Amino acid sequence: MQERTRGASREPIRAAVWGTGRIGVELVRAGLRRPWLAWVGGAVFDPAKEGRDLGEIAGVGPLDVAVTADADALLARDDIDLVIYAGLGPEAAVADRMEQIVRAGKDAVTVSGLVHPRTAIGAERTAELHAACVEHGRRAIGAGLNPGFVLDVLPVVWSTCIVDLGCLRARRVSEMKEWGPGIHALLGIGRRPDDLPDVESPLALDHSLALIGDALGLAFDRVDDSSTPLVAPTRREHRGLVVEPGTVHGYVRRAAGVVDGAERVVLEWTAVFDLQPDVDGMRAEGVVQVEGDPWLEMRFDAGFVADPYPATAARGLSVIPGLLAMPPGLYDSTRVPLVG
Repeated sequence: MQERTRGASREPIRAAVWGTGRIGVELVRAGLRRPWLAWVGGAVFDPAKEGRDLGEIAGVGPLDVAVTADADALLARDDIDLVIYAGLGPEAAVADRMEQIVRAGKDAVTVSGLVHPRTAIGAERTAELHAACVEHGRRAIGAGLNPGFVLDVLPVVWSTCIVDLGCLRARRVSEMKEWGPGIHALLGIGRRPDDLPDVESPLALDHSLALIGDALGLAFDRVDDSSTPLVAPTRREHRGLVVEPGTVHGYVRRAAGVVDGAERVVLEWTAVFDLQPDVDGMRAEGVVQVEGDPWLEMRFDAGFVADPYPATAARGLSVIPGLLAMPPGLYDSTRVPLVG
């Protein structure tokens, strides 16, 4: 596919979204506020949505863009420059979708994983996906908020101000009541601590730790990883989900990258259902601390601590200009410019 002119006077990037669940809807809404992007297509997983208008699905009014349940037909169109994959699924399946997109001659972005490809799908599959991008002259990236920015890219940016880095620490406390019911179920919210689902945690910090390690040139001798469920001291209820006292209402995840016996990167993520500061002894916030010469500490509170979906969508769109300035290949968010 012929490259279109990109720059200050470029034509809008012709984009399609693949998946119109909550995050797909937020992508459409955020995309309408970016004049350099134009929605021209959409693919859906639910056949009942076939032929509906993308704007109506997103609740923003008609956009004169019909969605299709035939993803192959969407990818075959020559009037699409880039596809954002917003479907759910394991990392391996997301990688397959991304390869499908680039082999169709489109640049590919996902907000559904691949934030650190080697951690997500292994070195061999990462090399295969990178090779497919190069072969077809396209670019691909997994972008997100956490992982993908708050506990990895943002601390790395701050670390560039440090002459002598000792230990980088980043911590986030999140309100999780607005998260989807699927992730609540995966996390066992409302269940007894001895009756938790035996599944891989969706709040794992290994992607963020690997992103930071790569960016700072730290080869960890080992990674210490822990997960501690939080037991509700009081009854919580939100949108039909009831959490009784004594059941799980959150988690504390901690991951530390160790070099020569010392912790060099420490990440902690606490997520609580219906966070009540007076009862739980914490509030939603983020903290980045860099021990070194000089040292720094940054604390922040933002709307995304309550509802991360809009900010995740914004991150997925914000990487696009920088990504398109790169040579063909597979990237992560620490490797592309913050602006194109």
